[in-house]
Amino acid sequence: MSAAPSTWRKVLGAVERRKWSGVAHRRLIPAVEAMLQDPDLRGMLLEGPEGSGKSSLGYEIARSRPDLHVVILSGTHALRGKPLGIFLKYLDRIPDSADPVPAEVIPPLSQAIAEEARGRTTLLFVDDIHRIDTASLSVIVHLVLSGRSKLLATAPRTRDVHSSLGWLVRDGLIVQHRMAPLNRSESRQLILQSTGHPISEAALSALLQHRGRSALTMQALFGEQVEQRRIELQSGHWISTHPLAIEPRGPVARLMAARLQREPEELQKALVKIALLHRAPWRLAAAVVGVTTLVELEERGHLMVETSRDRHVSLKDFFLAESIRVGSHEKASGELLAEINLAAGGSLMELEPSELLVLGQWLLDSGQELDAGLRLGIADHALANSRPLLAIRVLRDFPEDHGRAVEARVLTATAYFALAEPEKAWAVIAPVDVEAFAAAATGPAALAVAAMVQQTRVRCHLELFGDHQAARDEVTTLEGLIRRFEEKDRSGWKRTAGDGKHLSVAERLLLAGLEIRFHQGDFRTVGPELESLWASPDASEEMRLVCGGFLVMCHAAMGREDDAIRLSGEVAERLRLAPQDYKVREIHLEGRVLALIWSGRWLECIDELQELLEASGQDAMFRGGVMELGVGLAHCFAGKSDQSIEILASSIAQLEAERASGYLCVALSALAFSHASAGNEEAAREILARLGRLETAMNWANRFMTEFFVRMARLSMNDLEAARLLVSSGLEDLEEGRVTAASLSLFGAKYYNNNREIEAVRTAGLLRQGAMGRITAGWASAVLQRDPQRALDAATAAEKLQLQAVEYRCAAVALELAKENASSVSLASARAHLQSAESAGLVNRTLVSVSHGGHLTHRELQVARLAEQGLGNRDIARRIGISVRTVEGHLYQAFAKLGVTSRQQLDSLSAALSDAAPSGQPAPEHE
Repeated sequence: MSAAPSTWRKVLGAVERRKWSGVAHRRLIPAVEAMLQDPDLRGMLLEGPEGSGKSSLGYEIARSRPDLHVVILSGTHALRGKPLGIFLKYLDRIPDSADPVPAEVIPPLSQAIAEEARGRTTLLFVDDIHRIDTASLSVIVHLVLSGRSKLLATAPRTRDVHSSLGWLVRDGLIVQHRMAPLNRSESRQLILQSTGHPISEAALSALLQHRGRSALTMQALFGEQVEQRRIELQSGHWISTHPLAIEPRGPVARLMAARLQREPEELQKALVKIALLHRAPWRLAAAVVGVTTLVELEERGHLMVETSRDRHVSLKDFFLAESIRVGSHEKASGELLAEINLAAGGSLMELEPSELLVLGQWLLDSGQELDAGLRLGIADHALANSRPLLAIRVLRDFPEDHGRAVEARVLTATAYFALAEPEKAWAVIAPVDVEAFAAAATGPAALAVAAMVQQTRVRCHLELFGDHQAARDEVTTLEGLIRRFEEKDRSGWKRTAGDGKHLSVAERLLLAGLEIRFHQGDFRTVGPELESLWASPDASEEMRLVCGGFLVMCHAAMGREDDAIRLSGEVAERLRLAPQDYKVREIHLEGRVLALIWSGRWLECIDELQELLEASGQDAMFRGGVMELGVGLAHCFAGKSDQSIEILASSIAQLEAERASGYLCVALSALAFSHASAGNEEAAREILARLGRLETAMNWANRFMTEFFVRMARLSMNDLEAARLLVSSGLEDLEEGRVTAASLSLFGAKYYNNNREIEAVRTAGLLRQGAMGRITAGWASAVLQRDPQRALDAATAAEKLQLQAVEYRCAAVALELAKENASSVSLASARAHLQSAESAGLVNRTLVSVSHGGHLTHRELQVARLAEQGLGNRDIARRIGISVRTVEGHLYQAFAKLGVTSRQQLDSLSAALSDAAPSGQPAPEHE
């Protein structure tokens, strides 16, 4: 992973630094230019915290403006403390300046600077002006007020500046500019413009763990991770492929070391210990460094204090903490172990679970041996706290002859599932002979481990192979093991026995069966059972949370989107208090995301996912691609093709690295639909061909989404068979109680053979919760009842949700019905909605006739108009510059879509054809 020192010099080379700084400061340089040109201004003060890029902007101006004479007055700390020390190079040229007095040296100093300037404007760049001695400051103020020079200075805050300069700021002679560390959007643009390639949200989240984000530190971080191949270029996107880390003597470590040295010595020691603790409860951190010191670190902005029950603390800047951890701190490590031991009351095993994680991480980092029980305990808590890599690391090389080796395999397999690596999970759990293990081991504890093995096997069969029968066989095996144990047991043990927190053997058996039916999408039968278990006071806390997570998805698919969103909030709160393994969090989040999108609350969904991505840091590498996919799906469902194409392409690159095959299929299909909607048919067909080469097991949600988007993509490319399949699958889902899925497919189909199918759109919409159900039901009711007002109400509701594609479709129906009913008011309202939706930049618009269910592209409409006017195929071909065969093809498609069989029948549609769109303009599409 490491690179040679010469490589680091290349990463931090002057050319690269100038390039990144130039990009970051592009928007600020004009402000400096304006100051230089304004005769009423004497200078500019750049304010901002450390790492915000103040100094690099000043040096960038010095490099980029050869027409200026830039005098850099920074110097070393020693020179700053010496009177007039920053002017040392000029004082050496002045006779009798061994003990200089400001009033005496100002004339010769001004003369020396003027001679160097040679007629150019002089700019004094003073870095950290708040640290300059008062004598030097008085000279600077004189030079600025005399008009001989302008000033560009940096300081953390205006109040830190000496009063002799502060009054110039207050009087407006020196303008202030507040600089903040790069935010997420600015960091994304910096990387794109500096490298020419976009970065995935997962990789960006990992990089943004650094608190002081200037162009220089971002370039050092990014360059080092690329050199270590922790961030790689794939499919034109920078993605995260390994957890980010820093080299002990690399550029980032040097930058962080310089930051650490600026703190007082006592705080430096405290920062080292907090870094070595990783993430610790407040109680433990306070025992190690003291409450007063901990409060001071928080006040100085170094600590992140969580609102959890234990108030976990950690360093805000991951890379500062990591640079400390990779450095040599043997003395601090020894002190830390003693202090942790003291905090535990002399018994490490009495530590709280969260404190045990801290200890385990520290012991692994320091290369100490851990006994088997401690390793299993740390792994268990690591999985419950979303740290699968720690679990795998602590269980690596677990002795196979140990009595708890099978338990270690289960925990390791669970960790691999959390990392989206089911192949590795299967490789770990498959060799276990559960029958032999159950026969050799005795007691309820051994049976509980056997149940865990079988539950893990079920998950492998579902997620890796998609083999429901094999999964059912594993459940049957577990039932047999439990029955035989009950027959032999004489202690009165019951399969429902448990501690109330964790799954009992009976619950594992029940849950395995429920998971199989859930994976198949059998929500009509599994939903009520999950709901009963979620509400049951007799179920363990873990069982309730697992069932609650599954139930969120059930509600989302069955038309209960609002219930799904409310329930997910309850589950999230319970998970915060009692963390569970990855499956609960993943299913609950997936259900919430889909419920928000499907109900039309796509903007809310994007905000939530962006917050999660920003807070995820290193964890974004494991599920960042999935969260980015959610953002892309939200844009896709909202009809924002341009945005969804960019986001989905980035998520696909990251998902390929995460090996999340089911989600990858969803992303590819959504990207194909986005391209088709934007008129990029060639790109859409290439993506569909790529998707067709993938073979992977998928749960119901991923399978439905993939099939839905594939059909929508083909429909956007005028494949009417796709419309038939959407209607068919929608009717099937409606029959099975998957109301939301039915509504999406039926409304998306656009073409209907009869009113029965449109009635199904209305029925599915009425059975749904949320705004989208009302919109689709309103659209269908308008068509069935020939009522333009219902269509206008649906268009208005869609407009409020900023769903312009849906608004356009409803308004187009309202327009046709208003013409049919000769309603001038409805006609004006419909046209206003169409104009509003068009302003959103919709493309590939097509005409849908509510009377005939037809769908005409711009070219088909053009050909149909000319045919209706009496032109023959050859004349039409000559008129618009296409072949006769192409004309014949367009007419065939137009006739089929409009429900006519001859040119004569086009006469009955002449009004619709003439009103469809202005000549030479794309015909409107109903998305």
